[in-house]
Amino acid sequence: MRHRVVIGLSGGVDSGVSAFLLKEEGFDVIGVTFILNKGQDIERVRKIAKVLDADLKEVNLINDFEQKIINYFLEEYSKGRTPNPCALCNRLIKFPELLKQAISLNADFISTGHYALIRREPFGLLKGKDPKKDQSYFLSLVDREILRKTIFPLGERSREEVINLAKKIGIDKFVSFKGSQDVCFIEGSFRNFIKKTLRDKLKRGLIKDLSGKTLGEHEGIALYTVGQRRRLNVATGIRQYVVALDAENNEVIMGRFEDLLRKDFIVNNVNWFIDESEIQGEVKVRYHTPPSEARAIPIGSGRVKVILKEPLAAITPGQLATFYIKDQVVWGGIIE
Repeated sequence: MRHRVVIGLSGGVDSGVSAFLLKEEGFDVIGVTFILNKGQDIERVRKIAKVLDADLKEVNLINDFEQKIINYFLEEYSKGRTPNPCALCNRLIKFPELLKQAISLNADFISTGHYALIRREPFGLLKGKDPKKDQSYFLSLVDREILRKTIFPLGERSREEVINLAKKIGIDKFVSFKGSQDVCFIEGSFRNFIKKTLRDKLKRGLIKDLSGKTLGEHEGIALYTVGQRRRLNVATGIRQYVVALDAENNEVIMGRFEDLLRKDFIVNNVNWFIDESEIQGEVKVRYHTPPSEARAIPIGSGRVKVILKEPLAAITPGQLATFYIKDQVVWGGIIE
């Protein structure tokens, strides 16, 4: 008897090729596509499923996605924090809903097109083999009991291999090549999206330096993030960066690059993949930067203190921190 797997089909090249690989391995593959907004191109997903000769189930999650992801995203920005909606969606929407569908369809596993690996015994979430595409960072908030039932067909493959396979099996005409780390609900300018959706909450305020001196005015703290140095409209004669956002006083705080450097920070809502303990390893605080050597010390209430070997710039409140020992994810959480 063949094992059945439910795979999330987004219309992207990665999930499409993943479904093909699962069928090649002999799985009974059922595609599930989540409708997250009214303008979503579902027809593209239907064409991919037809080429792959896979059943497709369409699930409307517009309300859940708006309440749990979009509203959270906007609320965090309005507080001067910089959220990671993709990681939160994986935890609250995509993986739990895939498991729910798998149970209803009597499937044995779930699957997605992420570039990551699952080790069965002992269990572990591992980096994908392609360092340019590894997406374990975005998966570090997902419940490990769900990941135990997950297959990642692309974990051993490179992006180039995947694109070539898409052409070989004939789905390249339909799939999107947009990366899964992009914010899927924003079309066009991020700044314009924030201005439009938070127009009632954006309030002009002061830009100050660390001494409290006023340097200018800002258009609303939701339009800024820690580490930013463009669109500041402040002339001081030296290169300035956003070093903090004071939501309580509606102020943007500026400083030099060295003012961005930190040797430690706190992470909350930590999702552990091993038994909780003090550990030495590496921490990654944003997707496109390499991990840094660090020690992680649990301090209670789901929080961890991270002490860096070398100072790191622009550690941003609200962002995702993922801790590794070599290629294994140890935990993920949100930077305070």
